[in-house]
Amino acid sequence: MIVYLYGADSYRRTKKLSEIIRLNKEKQPNTDMFFADLFEDAELWRKAKDFLEQPSMFSPSKTLVVYESGEVDEKGWVKLLKEHATTPKTFIIISDSCAKPKKAFLFLLDAPVKTQEFAGIEGRILEAFLKKEADAHKLVFEKDAWNYFVKFVDSKPEKSWVGVRELEKIACAGFGSAISKKEIETIVQYSVESNVFNASRELMGAGTPYKRIALLESLLAQGEDAPRLFNLLAYNARGAQAVRLADLDIAIKSGTSDYEEALLDFVLQNN
Repeated sequence: MIVYLYGADSYRRTKKLSEIIRLNKEKQPNTDMFFADLFEDAELWRKAKDFLEQPSMFSPSKTLVVYESGEVDEKGWVKLLKEHATTPKTFIIISDSCAKPKKAFLFLLDAPVKTQEFAGIEGRILEAFLKKEADAHKLVFEKDAWNYFVKFVDSKPEKSWVGVRELEKIACAGFGSAISKKEIETIVQYSVESNVFNASRELMGAGTPYKRIALLESLLAQGEDAPRLFNLLAYNARGAQAVRLADLDIAIKSGTSDYEEALLDFVLQNN
């Protein structure tokens, strides 16, 4: 079977992808997995083909996670996907940033493929999304504060990413039950904390474990929320790192680990 996620909203799309990978790992704990980022290396589709066609010695199921499927202009690639659209023990999960797949891949929008679109959000849809996220954090805004916040987020290119990040910062600030515009301005206009997005990339990078541990300790010491940092890593991780974080997420949810332990485990083993 194929699950196809596409659209410009990388936050919601990547969150859904992580959820699907995690659920798949829970249901098929021994599944063979292969990750193919075709934007980085279009020729990986050939290795993906070998992965799907070679019999597995230890598991009856296979899971292929593909990023940017439309980067490959090969009939063999399209044929391969079509052949496995109904294969019961083969799971192909695709995440594409395109607004609409190319002509050769339009079949991904139709049954039996399970498709979900994550178009960029704005206006009332954006406000509804932010309201849902604010409610999840039990945040209540005064009217002028809420209007200011929505306008601020709507001015950014990665609206959902920015909105969620700022709401998490507001939640950590410990404001009153009805947050004022003055309080919001202290968060969205000025911040002395490090750029957590860039820092998360460094934690996933190829530096020495010592440097990664030092960076992690610095982020936690300045008040960076461990669950938020873990989720940010999970949203951006690919390949073996995504698998490792999915395993750590299961450990956290089962109560055998907490977020800080999982983060330390990840940076130590990220080689």
